[in-house]
Amino acid sequence: MAPDTGGDAMEAAAGVPVATNMVEGSRWGDPDFEPSFEWAEDHGGVFELLFVLTDDGGGVTLFVPDQQGIDPTLLAIASRYAEPAKADHAMPAQAGQPAGR
Repeated sequence: MAPDTGGDAMEAAAGVPVATNMVEGSRWGDPDFEPSFEWAEDHGGVFELLFVLTDDGGGVTLFVPDQQGIDPTLLAIASRYAEPAKADHAMPAQAGQPAGR
């Protein structure tokens, strides 16, 4: 997601509700809220959220930069539920930087 992308705009563009559970309708802030994504990983500066939307495995992956300008609710949800990324799920090196930096 780009900086200054609001939560509603992000959800509309991605087609997935991040702050609302797709099954039972609980919302972020409700005591029984559980997110609809299958898993979330923290890649150290970028969160990865995976939503499986169909029985055959089709879905959406959101990459959310951990930086100012990103919707605070989205960042709160991502940081609350994200696990540290596993080595086999590492993000590719940024353009112009060698891997491992």
